Amino acid sequence: MSCHEDPQPVPNCTAQAGTPAAGQEPTPLYAETAAALATSDDKPDDLDSWLEQYANPVDPDPMLDPDTFEGGAILRLFRRLKNVEEPDGSWSGATVVEELTSWFQDLGFDLSEHPMDAGRRLRLALRQQPGRQLTSKLYGARIGTDHDNPESIIRSVLRGLVVALGPGTGIDLVSYGGEVLGRFEQPPTVH
Repeated sequence: MSCHEDPQPVPNCTAQAGTPAAGQEPTPLYAETAAALATSDDKPDDLDSWLEQYANPVDPDPMLDPDTFEGGAILRLFRRLKNVEEPDGSWSGATVVEELTSWFQDLGFDLSEHPMDAGRRLRLALRQQPGRQLTSKLYGARIGTDHDNPESIIRSVLRGLVVALGPGTGIDLVSYGGEVLGRFEQPPTVH
């Protein structure tokens, strides 16, 4: 039995699933990958060495931050394409087009629109939401917890926060991967 099959920590194990090896900092992408591997049937033969190798990315200046909405969306597209990859590593062109079309639609694009019109429409739609006007102040928060089910608590607190901040407030509850889990808003007061 490897140290990752036992839910209890095993002495002398180099890395528990979801925990980087000694001296390395965890990252959300690392934790997500480790969790996926721990529950996957497609585990590498030597999970310990794989986790150790990929616990700390080699690239000191990555081009993509998977914790941003955009980075999360690109990472989801990559996963979608990897899920339709053929055993020889190739992709069917038709399947890639289907996945890409679906991905754009999930992001709110109307594929029949001209690119300039799509950009304008998306910007205007966002500006109509409370808290998204040009004059709005934007804040972000990242919450990490060991709580078993924090989402209902977070939703309750965000509802109260919208009321406390008053009209013209909008708050998005966003997952680590960038998926919008909920939107809480109080429309601006019309004068």
